[in-house]
Amino acid sequence: MNFKRTIAAVAAVMCAVCTVSCGKKVEDGGNSVVLEMGTTTAAVTEETTTTAAEGNTTTEASTEASTEASSEETSASATTTEAETETTTTVTETETATQAPTEAPTEAPAPASLSFSMSDLGKDAASFVAALGTPADVQTAAGCLSNGADQKIYSYSGLDLSCYVLDGKEYIYDITITGTGFATAEGISVGSTRAQAESAYGQGIESGKYVIYEGSSGTEMSIEYNGDTVASICFNQAV
Repeated sequence: MNFKRTIAAVAAVMCAVCTVSCGKKVEDGGNSVVLEMGTTTAAVTEETTTTAAEGNTTTEASTEASTEASSEETSASATTTEAETETTTTVTETETATQAPTEAPTEAPAPASLSFSMSDLGKDAASFVAALGTPADVQTAAGCLSNGADQKIYSYSGLDLSCYVLDGKEYIYDITITGTGFATAEGISVGSTRAQAESAYGQGIESGKYVIYEGSSGTEMSIEYNGDTVASICFNQAV
């Protein structure tokens, strides 16, 4: 509507200009034409200004509305995101709580300390080898013993088990303890004190850093000391 008014006003101005240019006599009416032209121009200007103002107002209103809508959408999006995050967190916590607790790996129990005595000498070695488990090393020697039997030595960490082989069977003739995890039947082990050993066995036969205790049937036990501490224990039977 404002556009049509503007066009009509411009057309009136053009007609007035054409009338003056064509040399028509304008007397009293000339001032009226000029006045009408001025009035028309002013009206056009006012309408244009009003139109521009309305346009600016519309633009500002549209911009404000768009900004408010954008803010509302952003707020709604943020709210949705927070809700989704909370939902995800809740689901994750629920799943975590639902999952069965992970059981700690079961460790193999430490082997019980094995004990030995002079009475073990001459026995079948099969049960002792089974109790000791897989040896770190096995050495054999044919016919090297005084009785002509073959020799077989099982080496473990902290212990050597020496056997002689007779008629396909292995018999113990020497047990040497050099590490922890093994003890005598009376509880003496590497690291025990001299006083503890003497309390268990009494006074033995001194031979350098060894103290020897004799048994029956050619058996003996010797304890090696490092100062007043047991360094090794050996059970031996003459073969």
